[in-house]
Amino acid sequence: VVIGVVDDKLDLPPGPQFAAQLAAAAIAVACGIIIDRVTNPFATGLEDSLLLFPTWFAATFTVFWVVGSMNTINFLDGVDGLAAGVVGIAAVILAGHSWLLGQMTIMVLPLALAGACLGFLPFNFYPSKTIMGSCGSLFLGFAVGTLAVAGGTKAATLLLVLGLPLVDTAWTIGRRIASGQSPFHGDRSHLHHRLLALGLSETQIVLGMYGASLALGFQIGRAHV
Repeated sequence: VVIGVVDDKLDLPPGPQFAAQLAAAAIAVACGIIIDRVTNPFATGLEDSLLLFPTWFAATFTVFWVVGSMNTINFLDGVDGLAAGVVGIAAVILAGHSWLLGQMTIMVLPLALAGACLGFLPFNFYPSKTIMGSCGSLFLGFAVGTLAVAGGTKAATLLLVLGLPLVDTAWTIGRRIASGQSPFHGDRSHLHHRLLALGLSETQIVLGMYGASLALGFQIGRAHV
């Protein structure tokens, strides 16, 4: 949150932002937020495979995961209401997953995040009266990324719910690196920018992304019923 406020005020270069993201992710790992195993989100029985990670790899992978989550939501915050709504949907899905696993105390945390997002959304939906800036988007990315790990790894669930934004982020970073640019160099090549250029309205883009996240979340829920 602090580095986001400073970035909103001073427009920091990528280096300090990335260093702060690494520090935040390292704090989460030090506090026990760690992906030490990977399971299939569509698992139907105990016979499904479970891959355990060695500690060094689990810590490194978790830092990569949290930093990736922060940047995915930060990149997503390019259209009014998009980041807050998608994170709110993802938080509800994570809460439902916790409920299905019987993790009632863990379930409260993503529900609180969903409530914050949904309370902010009326002021942020197009045409927005308030924007979240880097301060809000980095916090939401950190929160949803760590909550996907808390109480048992649900990272695979979040991967599916945020499927479109994650693919867009990976594609954009890859394209920037291939062209010799910094992966954190801002431009208007994200999916929502391309859809705007094609003539879609901000509301159409946002509702479409909401629908994709809900559809993937519904499939996850069906797999666990």
